[in-house]
Amino acid sequence: MVPASFELPRELEPRGERAVLDLAVDLEGTGAGLVTEREMRHHDEAGRGRSGERRWGITLPAAAHAGLHYPDLVILPAAGDVEGGVVAVEVERTAKNRTRLERIMTGYARARHVAEARYYVPTGRIADYLTRTARSIGAESIVSVVEWDGFGELPTIAEAGHFLQEDAPAELAAAVVALWTGDG
Repeated sequence: MVPASFELPRELEPRGERAVLDLAVDLEGTGAGLVTEREMRHHDEAGRGRSGERRWGITLPAAAHAGLHYPDLVILPAAGDVEGGVVAVEVERTAKNRTRLERIMTGYARARHVAEARYYVPTGRIADYLTRTARSIGAESIVSVVEWDGFGELPTIAEAGHFLQEDAPAELAAAVVALWTGDG
């Protein structure tokens, strides 16, 4: 069992960024207007202090890591939809630790500019975990979970071990794979 506080280091998730790109291509094929995380961060930095500037980041509830969170992508409301908010898109290859996930989902629930937080996941197990977490904090009305087959192959223990130091115990490599596959 993987400890609840264990999060996969960013460098161990090289395929995650590719999945975001592939999903963006899929969504653009439907005619959706998209904003990337990089564009959101740039806009927020450039617009800091200007009145009327839209802030893309969602404010996380106070904790040790208070601040802003940016989704992987944002789907813009359809043209002419003046009341609709954006759809925040999260590509979740692995299950985040529960405390962090709860803070992010709470941030989405409180964000006035977000109509939906849509999580794309590779497995039913991760989908169930996210759905249970959203329900436990009362965010099920804004959080949706979609199983998406665009993640490609999940890594083997040998591939995960490649990213770890040679002397890392086999249990750690197995824990990394468990996080990737949602079995943790």
